[in-house]
Amino acid sequence: IKLENVYKKKENFSNEEIVTFIDKNKEGLKEKSINFTYAKITPKNLIGINEFNNLFFEKIDEIENEISNQVNIENLLKKYDLKSFKKENFKLNNITDENNIFYKKIYKNAEINKIELLDENDFYILYEITKVEEKLPNINDENFNLKVKNMLFNKTKFEFNNNLIKNINDEKFTQSDFEKLANTSLSEIENIEISSINDTAKFSIEGVKFLYTLSKNDFALVGDKDKNIYLIKITNIYGTDISKNSDNFSLYKKQTNIKIIESINNSYNIFLNNKYKVKVNDQTLERVKNYFQ
Repeated sequence: IKLENVYKKKENFSNEEIVTFIDKNKEGLKEKSINFTYAKITPKNLIGINEFNNLFFEKIDEIENEISNQVNIENLLKKYDLKSFKKENFKLNNITDENNIFYKKIYKNAEINKIELLDENDFYILYEITKVEEKLPNINDENFNLKVKNMLFNKTKFEFNNNLIKNINDEKFTQSDFEKLANTSLSEIENIEISSINDTAKFSIEGVKFLYTLSKNDFALVGDKDKNIYLIKITNIYGTDISKNSDNFSLYKKQTNIKIIESINNSYNIFLNNKYKVKVNDQTLERVKNYFQ
């Protein structure tokens, strides 16, 4: 059963559920907004030519020194004749212009009244953050409302999956529960066959490997490549005899022999270690190593 069809849909959460969730998670849901002033510095507006020459970088060094000496941004803008811009109540989701992607860097460095010079390779940004505010958005804000619904969906999805796994592990989940879940959610029970441990047509490789650890009539949760979760039941397990003349028989025989040898060696090593105190002569070991190199 594909559980995506079982989970409660985002659009089905009531206003009461949304309000309750917001009330319980106020601090975590607060969003930061900032006000800042900035100026874009290029060779053209700083030294009058489109060239990153020594004079330009000398001027940049001057500006950095003046910032260190706590010269305010108004004086810097006036001294270097820079045009400034202001952004108010800026949030991360306000970035719409790729040319202003540096807004994100400014936002992440939100410290009140701090003047900084940001190197953006093709230009510099001189900026000052003038206000930082954290507050709970209005519930009627479309983006915020959608964010809360997504969080509610993920929360209920996690709780549902967790409860299923617990009941399966406690052997409290039955065939009738399986069928009831399918009927109440109008989900189809899909029958599939997995041909080998490398058959990833339906589930992820991790999911298939997990299925191969289960027994007949076992229930479990597995995922596919797109991270969809499925509730499954193993209805049958088939085995195929391998012909002694096939290539696979020779391969499996070789692999089995290797494992048997490894197992015997490991058992013998454990026996020796338990019976005798073994001391390794490092110099002798090194000579043996060199001999075989």
